Amino acid sequence: MKFTNRPDERYEIRLSGTGGQGIITAGMIIGEACAFYAGLNTCMTQSYGPEARGGACRAELVISEEEVDAPKVNRADMLLAMSQQAYDKFKDDVKEWGIVIVDSSLVNYDDAPNVFPFPFSSIARQKVGFAVTANIVAVGFIAGITGIANRETMRKVVARKVPPGTEKTNFKALDFGFEAAQEPVAEAGIKVDQYITDEIVTVGRDTLIKDAMNKAIEAEIEAVIVVDDENRIEGIFTFFDCVRAVAKGYHAGETTVGELMITDVLTSSPGEKLGRMLMRMADHRYKNIPVIDDGKTLLGVLSSYDVQDTTRDEMDLKDAVDFIDATRTLITGGRWSSLKSVSRTALKVSPDETVDHVAKKMVQRKVDDAIVVDENEMPLGIFTEKDLCKRVVSRGLLPENTKIKKVMSKRLTALDQTDNLTNAFNKMVQSNIHHMPLLNRNGRVVGSVSYADIAKVIHSRFYLYETMTSDQIPTLDD
Repeated sequence: MKFTNRPDERYEIRLSGTGGQGIITAGMIIGEACAFYAGLNTCMTQSYGPEARGGACRAELVISEEEVDAPKVNRADMLLAMSQQAYDKFKDDVKEWGIVIVDSSLVNYDDAPNVFPFPFSSIARQKVGFAVTANIVAVGFIAGITGIANRETMRKVVARKVPPGTEKTNFKALDFGFEAAQEPVAEAGIKVDQYITDEIVTVGRDTLIKDAMNKAIEAEIEAVIVVDDENRIEGIFTFFDCVRAVAKGYHAGETTVGELMITDVLTSSPGEKLGRMLMRMADHRYKNIPVIDDGKTLLGVLSSYDVQDTTRDEMDLKDAVDFIDATRTLITGGRWSSLKSVSRTALKVSPDETVDHVAKKMVQRKVDDAIVVDENEMPLGIFTEKDLCKRVVSRGLLPENTKIKKVMSKRLTALDQTDNLTNAFNKMVQSNIHHMPLLNRNGRVVGSVSYADIAKVIHSRFYLYETMTSDQIPTLDD
């Protein structure tokens, strides 16, 4: 991926983001380094007018040993995307061998070998101390990944382009970028193979849903892997898929998992990185994903729950909670710790509603829990995907004839609006309860919080941890 020689013909770079991120300055720094220090012909074009005041912004560079007779970038060899709009617009205009560098603190990106994510904005604000240096962090990363110029060369150019008196700060930002490029994020962190569990249940596609869910309940897991005769994955069937089946009117004792299983299965190889996979799982709200080898043979499962219970000398998610406390979230500032940042509007149901009716609501809302309330919206209990499988399907009850009050969980652990993310996460892990209502000071239900909601924040910060060296990790009293 890295080149140390000058490009044979021309190398095209597109830097993109929004006005105010320093995109143009970043382009000028890279261009000047190539032109005046590497001796290459360099041509830069940039956006003008209203785009430079908060809208879309880009700078494009064409670098060549020969004269640049066509300054326009058609298909870039390297793309920097520092906004979601920029990534979505330009990601498909990169050459097959091109590099895509994204600000992972701002951009949701596709998982691909040529994608290099790094939280430029987060690092600039949290580690450098100034959000405006995100472009300089990106410049260092680009130079380190592509080999366009060495660190000393980039320092000289940066010193010429930044305001007097800010050189030291910008050098610090540049160094963070260069250091990250030495071991790109795609290769950083703890491997999945250290967390694979063989506590899995496999079934054939002809297994009845009721039988499959009974096996999952007995094994205390929330999904079964559907495999063929050679132990190759054909699909996955989860507790929520059982909710979908009930919502559609299928009878669990008559329908096979093969009829409703998910065939487009998110999987991991044992060499993948834990933080990367946990983020992808959180994005899809998956709690378990199969781990397969090169031959697509099932090796085990990566469970986000199991990670919490693993005692390690290295950073695990229990320690990551403390890390969160130290770093905060870099987009919402101190407000990150409020449960309001992850809670969602609760699906509130009456105790006299039938299971099939509630299942339809859960599928429509794409949630795996419903809060059972009285006429004053005071909580009476909770009904989750697990309750449906364990207390309805497993017992052979008819969803259309079973009222929620007969099968809901009455042991209700609730969260207060004053609770923070860390306390909620610890409470869920310690109690092994993964769905909790959020109550106001009067005890009324105002929201719902699940393990998956919190995990998305925890996992994203854990992923950020994986990109840092030990001397970059803040202490709790920072």
